[in-house]
Amino acid sequence: MSDTVTKRLHIGGLTPNITPTHLRDRFKIFGQVDEVEQLQPDALGQPRPFAYLTMQITPAQLKRCMNILSGSMYRGTQLRIAEAKPRFSERLAAEANPPARQIEKEQVSKRKRARREMGLEVGKEAQDMGVVTEDNYKRSKFWKVADDHLIRPLAIRPTHPLPPPVIQPAQLAKKESKAGPSKPVKRNPPNRQRRRVIDPFLWQPTHLSGSTLEGSGGRKTDGEWVFEEVDE
Repeated sequence: MSDTVTKRLHIGGLTPNITPTHLRDRFKIFGQVDEVEQLQPDALGQPRPFAYLTMQITPAQLKRCMNILSGSMYRGTQLRIAEAKPRFSERLAAEANPPARQIEKEQVSKRKRARREMGLEVGKEAQDMGVVTEDNYKRSKFWKVADDHLIRPLAIRPTHPLPPPVIQPAQLAKKESKAGPSKPVKRNPPNRQRRRVIDPFLWQPTHLSGSTLEGSGGRKTDGEWVFEEVDE
């Protein structure tokens, strides 16, 4: 059948009077028995009370086999059945030649662990390190064009409070128009800044003013700062 799988079962609770032939006869009604593996006697020469059985079986028949035979009495003993691990040689071969999906998963895990060890201030590299232009910005996530400028929202933890944006997001404006202004929720003071997504387009171009520009050699004209070169 198409859904038949190979399963290796651990059969416990065996006695010396149960032979591999008995196990084959007992399990063949649930699927095709490929091999019955009995280990060598222990250091005292006593037979081991368990064996491994490999068979071709469907998931439904495997469940039925476990429900019927596990805990049942057979030739004067109570059988204990469970799924066994693959042979050591098979596990060793699988570790030497892991599938491509497992390799990719391990690489992603290593990159995440490296970023955690370096700290929260380390940025993430994009999968595509090509230059983003106005022609191909739609292929890159989050990028957009506003006033002939490429803008990308930033996911950061601000070190100081930000002023309210000049342009309110459409979702926020729509929500407030329907339900009215939301009531402030009392929360405990955070132990660190909350991570948030900042869209520079919402703040529009901002011009510096005040004491930070005094003596900088610039002059203010119609709300803009124009800097001139000064010959010394």
